[in-house]
Amino acid sequence: MFGLLADATTTAISIGIGIGISVLAAITNSPLMWNPLMGKPLAKAPIAQRKLPGEDDVVFQKILNGDSDVDPELVFQINQDRGLHGKPSVVPRVKPYQDEKEHLDEIKTSAGDMIKFRRDLYDRTLAGLASDEHDPERLIFNRDDLVHMLNTLKGDNQELNAKASGDLGQWMGEYMADNGYSPHTSSIMMKQMFMLAFPPLQRDDDVTEDNVEELLLNTKKLLDRYSEMDNKNSTKRTLAHMGHSTGWW
Repeated sequence: MFGLLADATTTAISIGIGIGISVLAAITNSPLMWNPLMGKPLAKAPIAQRKLPGEDDVVFQKILNGDSDVDPELVFQINQDRGLHGKPSVVPRVKPYQDEKEHLDEIKTSAGDMIKFRRDLYDRTLAGLASDEHDPERLIFNRDDLVHMLNTLKGDNQELNAKASGDLGQWMGEYMADNGYSPHTSSIMMKQMFMLAFPPLQRDDDVTEDNVEELLLNTKKLLDRYSEMDNKNSTKRTLAHMGHSTGWW
């Protein structure tokens, strides 16, 4: 059609009309410049925060959101499958303390189930190492596969790991400031208390066949201590409830 126009008129007229059509097309399509679908493709989320094929969408989203009420065995199953397929563990979002300060009791209540599951898991894993048994369905691994899985699950996205660690540190600082501590005036004591609560599990950068058993034993020992504390707190809560209900407290 443009060629017929050029033949029927002059070259100058056809060029002018062509320029006019181009300007009109540019104006008509200019809103697309602000449409996100027409811009630079967004970078994919790191694989440690991306749902993989076969993973339950609801459970994955709850894990990623940092919800504390997810069944710990479901969390482990997802991460175990990732590790066995060479993928890093899911790195959950660390919710700001202000978003969770009204739900601390709920977070604390769910700790018992998590500790119980983890203690049982470490018992089975240590038993598997002693017998060199291998049965992932029963959460028992031989030494070589366990080492490979643990190193894989840690992931190597340093930026993501550093952000999660920083967010967790911020959460802890705000928790202490909001619950009677003075971290800004007693930082040395806070460090000492923190190190007592979280003794070193291992100092090597990677898990190896030589240190994996020490890592499991140290973690199990720490979980045993927390389990004992949780049992004492549960007993106190039960006695307090009985006292209020019977009138002798």
